Amino acid sequence: MSELAEFEWQKLNDDLKLEVIKRSSYLTRCCLRKCSKSDKSLVDRVPISEIEIGFAEDEYRHTEDSKPYLMVHDAVNDENRSHNKGDDKDRIADFMRIFNNRKTIRCHQASEQYLLQVLKKFDSNHLKKISLNGIVSEEKVKDLSETDQWKNTNKFDIATSPSFGDLDNDVKVKSEFIQHAENVHMKVGNMKGDEIWQLIKNYREADRNVGSFFMLDVDQEYFEWKTVLLLFDVPVTNVSVASESSTTYTQKFEMSTRGRVLVVELSNYGVKGCVCREEQIDEDFNRVFNEED
Repeated sequence: MSELAEFEWQKLNDDLKLEVIKRSSYLTRCCLRKCSKSDKSLVDRVPISEIEIGFAEDEYRHTEDSKPYLMVHDAVNDENRSHNKGDDKDRIADFMRIFNNRKTIRCHQASEQYLLQVLKKFDSNHLKKISLNGIVSEEKVKDLSETDQWKNTNKFDIATSPSFGDLDNDVKVKSEFIQHAENVHMKVGNMKGDEIWQLIKNYREADRNVGSFFMLDVDQEYFEWKTVLLLFDVPVTNVSVASESSTTYTQKFEMSTRGRVLVVELSNYGVKGCVCREEQIDEDFNRVFNEED
């Protein structure tokens, strides 16, 4: 940072500095943290939600002791930064120091052990959403679900199937792993009717806020949505909802909270469910899923 830049930066008040930091790249934030204690404190007050992290293999080294190195992609400024020096734990710890107010994690990983390590570095009181996109073993998903970070997160965006129709590599994320969530969007190759029914019952019986939803995108070639209807513990009654989607069947479930209903849509493409106000079903349902799309 030049002397002129330093002078002009120091003339700004804290509110203006915070606005600059919000628009700064990850690399710039790292540099600012080293300028002074006050700058470090300001940087750590600003959440980062547009960073993707991952571990990449060095394509030019193929020795037995070569390890994946940390890659950081700043989505705002479209730049990459690699951390390939030092011990694995030191690299992770160094990277995580900037996430004092972290709320979202997007992690692309080459090794499952790193995914678990990174997730555990997040403050479970601040982490709000986990986006998981890739091939992760069922055992590792279970390990993730047992962390405080996973348990305290109320938003999930999960795509565990590499492509529709590839059921050999499809990973089942059990409904019990996400039953505490407010918002769930999952893309899976297939999902059994009883798993979907458990998720529906959980949303119906829990006291969730209006606008809470789940959306399951399922491979239409393998999804037999009629099997879900057979599991309903209420009369099967198709209701009319002014949805913009290609709906095959819509069911309304009463909830324990007065004035709220759970509206569930089933089609060849998957299942959608949303907690709505009983008198504003069309408005609430379409607002949620139009925004999600």
